[in-house]
Amino acid sequence: MRSTTDGVHFGPADGIRALAIALVFLDHVGLRSPERSAFVVALSLGSGGLGVAALFVLSGFLLSVPYLRAIIDRDREVPSSLHYAEARFLRIYPLYAFAVITIAIFVVMFERHAIPLNAWDVISHLTFLNDLRSSTVVSVSPVFWTMAVDAGFYIMLPLAAWWAYRETAKHSRQARIAFVVRGLSIVILASIVYRVVAGAVFHPLDSADVVVAIRNIPGMAGLFAVGIIAQVLIRENASRELLRRHAGVVLSVAIAGIAIYFVLQLSMVLVEGIGSSGILAVDDTIAAIGAASILLFLVADSRRPLSQLLSSRTMVVAAALSYGWYLFHPTALDAIQKVGTMVFGPFGTAHPDVLYAGVVLATVLVLLPFCYAIHIGIERPFLRKKNRILSGDGPKIVPTISTAEVSIPSR
Repeated sequence: MRSTTDGVHFGPADGIRALAIALVFLDHVGLRSPERSAFVVALSLGSGGLGVAALFVLSGFLLSVPYLRAIIDRDREVPSSLHYAEARFLRIYPLYAFAVITIAIFVVMFERHAIPLNAWDVISHLTFLNDLRSSTVVSVSPVFWTMAVDAGFYIMLPLAAWWAYRETAKHSRQARIAFVVRGLSIVILASIVYRVVAGAVFHPLDSADVVVAIRNIPGMAGLFAVGIIAQVLIRENASRELLRRHAGVVLSVAIAGIAIYFVLQLSMVLVEGIGSSGILAVDDTIAAIGAASILLFLVADSRRPLSQLLSSRTMVVAAALSYGWYLFHPTALDAIQKVGTMVFGPFGTAHPDVLYAGVVLATVLVLLPFCYAIHIGIERPFLRKKNRILSGDGPKIVPTISTAEVSIPSR
């Protein structure tokens, strides 16, 4: 089980990450089904959106730990920006760059899109600039837009923390907590306002336009802020004890948030069509609140059976493979669909439920050993380098977890 020097255990984060990525995967399987109703599409989009929101919440929740220690507790300096940048690069970029290049080659050779890939498509993805234009945002893979948003958060977090650290230098501890929570609340509200204005001004026509205009860094900043507020709550003894005593209320908030999010998704798809996902000002924020509430419920008391299950070795292994799974699963689904069509004929001849189960099973059989291989061959060597940086001399960054932050533990 993972924990910080604050003594707060984050073991369930492994399982939550694996489940969040599983939701995104099931979303993409459903969207590729040849026969689906609007209701099924809405549920599929809802599951994927909830998974993405949970991943962003986890990033804010876990990466903010050393900065909150510096700002609130004042028992250390703000973490070294150089160490932080090196650790983020080693954790995220090597496998991401491998995925971008490998998938781009697959698309050129086998997908043959109506608009062929060009050099800028690849360069924009490698530099996290793909979200700036609708033509590049999903040209290589439909999940890579989230990597650009995450990269933006990685840049913003230390800058905002450094500013907050200076601004609260003469404040009392309680005043520092209030300053942080107030600032994060402003970020959440500003993010919602931005989405309202962007939707009214840009009128996005499809999912790619929605990402460029609305689900960009300003539009999704509130989700990271929700995760950081959750971290503020869980790290304080008084609020953590309150969360334990009122676990039923926390769980009810989680269930209500998720239910409202799915209802909003269904309503928008029925009224506006499939391209409406993410266009509402508050839908992703509601999903983030639901995900954060589940996280608080599980982390506040690690003795709960569900918390222990999500902290188990099985979940740690699943989370270790989840980054590769997240990056490669859309391409694996495309390849399996092509092979299946050639071998078994048009997919539409099978019952949708049978087809769905068959695609899930085939993808697991193909992708699981592949993800293990790239974890061992690509991820793990860089993770070891990252861990050496985090355990070096000087101000230490607490080993935390980003959207794919675990490695298979040694025996």
